[in-house]
Amino acid sequence: RIQITRLLQTGDKSTRELAEATGVTPQSIRNYLNLLRTHGVVEPTSEKLRSPSNRWRLVDREVAPGQQSLPLTE
Repeated sequence: RIQITRLLQTGDKSTRELAEATGVTPQSIRNYLNLLRTHGVVEPTSEKLRSPSNRWRLVDREVAPGQQSLPLTE
């Protein structure tokens, strides 16, 4: 997950671009992105999540006091 967030720090990326850059299958990338999305770390650029034109980006946010952040190791 940390590798995905580091790649997204350089700009929006598609699932395919993230898979190629990490050597992980697109399905595994989608699973990680959905987990990161659930925790408010990333967001899609399109409502059609499986569309080839969809890209992912980091969400600018701060962790509020008392809110648990998602560990980005793994």
